[in-house]
Formats: sequence, C-alpha cells, structure tokens
Amino acid sequence: MIDTLIEIAAPLFKVVLKELGSSSLISPKEISENDIANIANLLSGRLVYLLRYIDANPDPVYPHAYGRVLASFVDIGHTRQPARFEIRAEEGWGKASQYACWYLSMLGLIKIYGGIGGEVTISNLGKKIIRSDYIRTQFISVFEQSLR
Repeated sequence: MIDTLIEIAAPLFKVVLKELGSSSLISPKEISENDIANIANLLSGRLVYLLRYIDANPDPVYPHAYGRVLASFVDIGHTRQPARFEIRAEEGWGKASQYACWYLSMLGLIKIYGGIGGEVTISNLGKKIIRSDYIRTQFISVFEQSLR
C-alpha cells in the first residue's frame, strides 16, 4: 500500500512544489496574499469545506472519519446534488477523506499525528488560510453552506 501511495503522491507533490515554490515552507506569520492565492488555486470547494469542518472541530480525528463530511458537501456552483451516502459507499468516502487529508497535510494546512494513518487536526497555517478574506471570497458558496 505504501508503494501505491508514493506512486500517487510523488507526481502530485512535484506539481504542488512547482505551483507553490517555497510557499509550502512559509510560516503562518509570513504568509502573503499572493501565497494564499497560490494555495487557493490548489484547493477545491470540497477541500475547503473539509478544512472548515476540521477547523470547527479541532480535536484530532482519524482521516477516514471525515467521509460523511465530504459526502455532505453540495457543489452549488455546478448544480450537483449532494452525494448519496450509502452504507456500501462508506469505505470509498473514508478512503477519499484519507487522500484529502494527506493532500491538505502536504500543503501544510493540517497536521497528522502518528504518521500516515494518524489523527489529523488543522494547523496554524490552515487556520490562517481558512480565515483569510481571499479564501472566503473565492469559495463564497462553500462558506454559505452550514457544516453538517
């Protein structure tokens, strides 16, 4: 499984580093609006919704537990219906939330405790990003949705 994760993550990591440059190593105190804009370009509405949820519930939780959060997101701008969360799809949404958390951790927006399968919580950089006016403007429909 680790080999598969590396195969998936390595190309993605190269793209992220290319897009962010040295921004991925910036502390929250030093982040500029340009850095926030670069990070925003790497996020989707569903990822911002997940990050909002993690921010609102700061206790460390295992990533697969956020599957229902991802499934409950409604992509208003694209008029998609909310995903149907069926019991047989729970494992798939759990995996999706795991990958989403790994991606957000690669951007420095959440912290993972205990290695790849560990619990996650929002990082200081993640708090700064999710509370920025730029992100709120770019993802206005995400912030209009209530957290479920």
